[in-house]
Amino acid sequence: MKKNKKLKTKQKKKKTPIVTNEDVYKVKNNVHYNFVSDNEVFAEIFNIAMGFDFVDPSKLMECDSREVAVVIDEEITGETEAEKREMEAVVKLSKELFRDVKKYGVTKTDGKSIFLCIENQSEYADDILERVNAYNSLSYLKAKKKKNGKRTPIITCIAGWDSMPRLCGDVYVFDDYDVDPGSQAMDYLPRYKIPVILFGSLDDDIVEKGSNELKAAEYAVRIAIGKMDMEEVMKYNEKVDELFKVVNDPARDLMLAVTGTHVTKEEVLENGWNKVWGYYREEGREAGILEGREAGRIEGEKKGRLEGILNSIKNLQKNEGWSFDKAAASIGVSDEDRALLKTMC
Repeated sequence: MKKNKKLKTKQKKKKTPIVTNEDVYKVKNNVHYNFVSDNEVFAEIFNIAMGFDFVDPSKLMECDSREVAVVIDEEITGETEAEKREMEAVVKLSKELFRDVKKYGVTKTDGKSIFLCIENQSEYADDILERVNAYNSLSYLKAKKKKNGKRTPIITCIAGWDSMPRLCGDVYVFDDYDVDPGSQAMDYLPRYKIPVILFGSLDDDIVEKGSNELKAAEYAVRIAIGKMDMEEVMKYNEKVDELFKVVNDPARDLMLAVTGTHVTKEEVLENGWNKVWGYYREEGREAGILEGREAGRIEGEKKGRLEGILNSIKNLQKNEGWSFDKAAASIGVSDEDRALLKTMC
């Protein structure tokens, strides 16, 4: 009697969920992301950071900014709690390692194709160079070579939004190896230059030649940093007042967010930047005077100033999901004020 042959069936394995670009936009939906996503702004940032006319904005195309999610494509079977946690961890990791903005373009210098990426940094991060290197490496790992056997190059630019002094000058991955100068070992270690643009500290001649969007971003960050006397602040407010009328909406959102001005774009367009900014500044000062009469006029003004700053920080925490320190750094709060503000929370 013939034995029954076991039927061979293929069981479908569950794949690790791949996060889509729609998820990226939810994770990265903030004013800096929206601002640099515009092709004209994106190209301008890159050209300033590179120091020459390198990127053609008309040739830029959106790219899938996933790096890890496509690389980590393991098949996970079963439905145990442990496996569910594993799948969730992979998705979380994938989201955390999305690039901010990635585009495909053509260089003006030689007409060759290239991948261009921008990483926004609202405050200095000790691991930013390592992350840029990791992103670039993962891009090369998943990218297919061209028909001619060559690979498409990838350049990542860091856009700083708080005048990060530790990234001034030429920035390399990596330039801090513990080897003697001139050592032959350097021939075998990765080291390449990273283009960097620091808003709030751009040269005036670069800003003057730039687009209205670039000017708006630069002047707004300078106001937010606050390292200037009132005469300078008013000078930049005059410029911002005019620029707000003509720049695109992402630039307007950026200006409002970095300066901590808690109004809508429509309110500014109707009343003017100077009037709105002055109103909120005066409101904060008067509130401090009223509450601090017993402690004296000077103490009251100080309190009013701090309360105005605290409101700005809370607004950024609510709208951007930032930590207290990150929100404070983004508007240039000093260490001394930051310590006082924490006692007021």
